[in-house]
Amino acid sequence: MKDFLKRQFLLIRKDISDYLGGKIDLNKFIGNLEAVSEIIQDKKWKEVVFPIILGLEQINAGSIEFGDFLTEHDEILIRESMRALDIEVERFLQQIPDS
Repeated sequence: MKDFLKRQFLLIRKDISDYLGGKIDLNKFIGNLEAVSEIIQDKKWKEVVFPIILGLEQINAGSIEFGDFLTEHDEILIRESMRALDIEVERFLQQIPDS
């Protein structure tokens, strides 16, 4: 189970990298994050990630409404969310015992 959880958190990290590298769009990132968060099944994780997902969903909805256009402000908020998410991923990874 420990290795399974680690893989899920590493998938989130990969998706952060893929989004920032332009390999996936924000909508795909959010969908992946929601799916992996459901798999993780940890109440504390959900409490941490829910506000991040909500913020990203609001940005995504606005961009879809205006033809998939992200403002500079949107981009800043997304990068801040990705940074916060990566910090939380690291924190949760550190809590998983090695063996």
